[in-house]
Amino acid sequence: MCLYENDPNEIHMLIGADFAGRLLTGEIKQITENLVAIHTRLGWTLMGESGENTRRCETLLSLHVSDLDISELWRLDTIGIKDLGENQSKRELEEAAKLHFLENVKRDHEGRYMVGKLSDYEEVFNEWENEDIIEKVESHQEIDEEHYLPHRPVFKENSTTKVRPVFDGPFLLGATIEVHLKNAPDHYKETAHTLLESFYVDNLVCSVNSKEKLDKLIVESQEILEEVKFELRGWEHNNLDPQTENTVPTERRSVPVLGLKWDLDQDLLSVDIKVHESKNEILTKRKILSLVHKIFDPIGFTCPVTLIPKIMLQECWTLKVK
Repeated sequence: MCLYENDPNEIHMLIGADFAGRLLTGEIKQITENLVAIHTRLGWTLMGESGENTRRCETLLSLHVSDLDISELWRLDTIGIKDLGENQSKRELEEAAKLHFLENVKRDHEGRYMVGKLSDYEEVFNEWENEDIIEKVESHQEIDEEHYLPHRPVFKENSTTKVRPVFDGPFLLGATIEVHLKNAPDHYKETAHTLLESFYVDNLVCSVNSKEKLDKLIVESQEILEEVKFELRGWEHNNLDPQTENTVPTERRSVPVLGLKWDLDQDLLSVDIKVHESKNEILTKRKILSLVHKIFDPIGFTCPVTLIPKIMLQECWTLKVK
């Protein structure tokens, strides 16, 4: 019987099937049920299964690239137009959340609005405290620097983590502002209505047609929201009368407004897009999509312009351009 290696790392010679028959002598011996020894002119050789336990490891990689959901580019929800069915389901959720908020909102002794605690949500923080993830800080402790993170609960019944905190609360902020403005005193009704229609999260964007109305808006809005410890600051306007309070410094010519740039001198809105062009750069669908999404415009101000690259992108996918 010829010697062989369990794991040969070098092949000295290959014998094709057309010559293998010339080497066989016809003598065969059964070694085991699945292993036989065959005699050749070069010696004995083994064929069959050795019976040794071997492990087989396979690595399968699957890459699936689906067509982009181009419909996301054509949605009109930025201007309040949504599908009827989608509107209905979301409206029901919004009404339920709003109803829960109104039933639980209250004010403390300092005038701040507070939302009723949820027991499940409170248990999350108790668990974090028990696991030393967070620790309780007493009000009398002296701290050099402190930062406060607003948070709100997210509930998912089909998840292993059914309740988890999210450290931002745009809904609570908007709902609280809405409740307070609707309950404003009668002599503030006009300003409260302006604020109610002009807030986007925590940004107030509106327009008045005289210096007197501007002064009134600034003073009354601060008085209304100061009552509940909301501080309005960072006022920007293009009335450059030196006698107007909080006048914009002359060295500042433009300020950001909801993703747009507002030219204070000319009273113009513009979009600032930084695009690095190269003569040898190949224009791809990914590049077009990237350029379209570089424009942050929640109010839909740039829709007439951004419509063109969206149409180009849709045509590329329709024509299956690679």
